[in-house]
Amino acid sequence: MLNYYLAITLGPTIIVGLNFLLREQKYSTFHRVVYSGIDSCIHLIFYSYLLGELGLSQTFDSGWAFWTILYFAIIGLVILTPTGIYLRWFRKSKHS
Repeated sequence: MLNYYLAITLGPTIIVGLNFLLREQKYSTFHRVVYSGIDSCIHLIFYSYLLGELGLSQTFDSGWAFWTILYFAIIGLVILTPTGIYLRWFRKSKHS
């Protein structure tokens, strides 16, 4: 059970934190949160795939962490992608 909690809290926290810190500073905070959120969701899908592969090989038993992270990453992409598209293309003329 400890592996499940570590896989579902520690990995995504590191991924989201690094994506936010490595985002370019030229954007406003809201833009950085949206763009790093989109990047984080994509990276979390790959992270959940890694957890699934490790779970199938009996190397690391993370339980339902694969499905949990995949579910929330896809929901995050569904919500953040239209927001990112709006910020990138439709509000660009106001800031230029």
